[in-house]
Amino acid sequence: MLENICIDTWIFPVMGISLTLTIAIECLTALLWGIRKPLSFLLTAAVNLLTNPAVVAAYYLIGSGISGEKSSWFMTAAAMMLEVAAICAEAVCYKWADQKMRHPWLFSLTANMASYWIGIGIQRLF
Repeated sequence: MLENICIDTWIFPVMGISLTLTIAIECLTALLWGIRKPLSFLLTAAVNLLTNPAVVAAYYLIGSGISGEKSSWFMTAAAMMLEVAAICAEAVCYKWADQKMRHPWLFSLTANMASYWIGIGIQRLF
């Protein structure tokens, strides 16, 4: 039975790189946002540890079953839906865990958009 299971191991380094870059970019965004408490940076890393692997895995899982000329718009829509879910989940975590954070929803949106667009830029370089 196990011999029929195919695991694409290439996804693990991709997920590791994505998570590392996301944490770095979102912690930098937090610094620019005016966040200075070390525990707030730890919170940013922990929240991304929860959301980033799920988003990346879901994106590649969706993409593995899609092909053809319409796949580009479909994958863009899937990426946007996954990002919205991550923004919402992270904002709820920030609001719950750090009662003093200014505008957790706006911070979550800003940090996620920064990491998303910087990630797209890095992907285009390679």
